[in-house]
Amino acid sequence: MRSIRLIGLTVMMIGLGIGFRANGQPGYATLDLPGATLYDINASEIAASPTYRNNVNTRAVRHFSQNFSDVTDERWYYTKKMIVAMFACNGVNYRVDYDKKGRLIETLRSYDETRLSADLKHAVKDAYVDYDILLVQEVEQPLHALVYVINLEGKTKLIDLQVCNGVLFEWRKFDRSK
Repeated sequence: MRSIRLIGLTVMMIGLGIGFRANGQPGYATLDLPGATLYDINASEIAASPTYRNNVNTRAVRHFSQNFSDVTDERWYYTKKMIVAMFACNGVNYRVDYDKKGRLIETLRSYDETRLSADLKHAVKDAYVDYDILLVQEVEQPLHALVYVINLEGKTKLIDLQVCNGVLFEWRKFDRSK
């Protein structure tokens, strides 16, 4: 009887150990997430499919109205994978992506170097001295850390950085055309 209890207790402890084990996470997040993201569609696909707010999934409209109540001039678009709302507010261009069921996929904010936080700007300028910041994009996804995509321009190279949780990651690098 005692050995059965001991075996049962051991099995239970192993089960709890497996259930509560910690999963390691990288120090940065990449945009290689499932579903549609910023780089899955192109601008021509969005521009070719405008629609009105009345034709959009009510769940998406409700979320949009709750989170962007000051906006009245948004433009809505359908693509094969998602519903997109685009607008500008205070010098920042927004793109809010929803899936076909109206669930938020991501919010993208695009702006120039002047709106970038001083500490992040300083970190990028220190690491990439000979480069100019062309564009900053904030990618905010539910249950993920905020990711900055920073487009840099140098004399011979173009670099796309991803910055997440203070870690700079050189995501893409291109040679400039001559």
